Amino acid sequence: MTNEKTEKKKGNKGKNPLKSYFIIIAVLIIIFLIIFLIPALSSREMSLNKGLKTIFGSDYQIYETKVINLPDNPNITASFDTILNKKGTLLGKYTLINFTNLILQNKDNSVKIIIAFDSDGKIKKILPLSKIKTEIETNWEDFFNSFVGKDFKDLLSKPVALPAENSELSTSIRDKTNEISSLSYIMDYGVEAFNNLNTEPKEYKRLVVGDKIPDFEIVDIDGNIISNETIKGKKTIIVSTNASCGTCIEHTHEFDELVNKVRKGKNFNYIFISETAQEKTTNEYLTKTQNKDILKIAIDQDQEVLKLLTIEFTPEILFVDVDGTILFHGSPTTQNIEEKLVEFLK
Repeated sequence: MTNEKTEKKKGNKGKNPLKSYFIIIAVLIIIFLIIFLIPALSSREMSLNKGLKTIFGSDYQIYETKVINLPDNPNITASFDTILNKKGTLLGKYTLINFTNLILQNKDNSVKIIIAFDSDGKIKKILPLSKIKTEIETNWEDFFNSFVGKDFKDLLSKPVALPAENSELSTSIRDKTNEISSLSYIMDYGVEAFNNLNTEPKEYKRLVVGDKIPDFEIVDIDGNIISNETIKGKKTIIVSTNASCGTCIEHTHEFDELVNKVRKGKNFNYIFISETAQEKTTNEYLTKTQNKDILKIAIDQDQEVLKLLTIEFTPEILFVDVDGTILFHGSPTTQNIEEKLVEFLK
């Protein structure tokens, strides 16, 4: 009798297929949620209300809406909503733009972007209401952060640098942001003040092969002057870079490794001009390069020298001959860049 009970218990332990079936189904559902549903939810468009709460806080209210036109271009308009808190204190204003571009892989190739201004008329935040989807990844948060604290007048004097990847899209977004900022400037200071501004910033013709490098001067992190005069007599490689942009860092290191590969027996100037603060730049590049013995690093956070050199992207490269003639101006990801580098240094 005891043996029969024991056998039954053993048999019951091995028989629970229904429970196992439900456990497997539950696990599969959880995996499905993690892989498919959660990313889909995270990429959904944020509501305008949630976006404004993110920027101005939950204690906000819209006081009035005003439509502004550019005096010299009536086709450019924007609607600005003035934002107060519930105590009636001015928080700023914002405009919502629907940005369409064929590079975008969002629904209908478009994305809605909030451009918010603080109570002093400076850009407070630029916030897309959904992730900006493109074939090439770009650190859009860093790009948008570079506008923060600037108004139209600031953007005239110190244009925002563009990332090397997705340059067409970032150029369009920058130009649209500049237009919106000019309208915001009119809203704060009036048409007359706007018309009195120098709305045509000094243009620099992009340096191309055959041009002479212009007069420039910058001090490297060791206190040495780098200029168009000091580099003469040697071939020179100038690299614009950024230690805050993941893609920029990756491409800069790739080019740096390429330089190390082909530099043997060559005598040339090798210069990084960084848009990022010194500590971050040296930690990212000087501590990791195999070319430490020849590399000079200069910091140009205001991009004044980079603008003189007509360098708009990071990373970007100039090959300069011994007499100051530009022999290459382009990206380190250019096709056959190794061949071009070897030809330049020979």
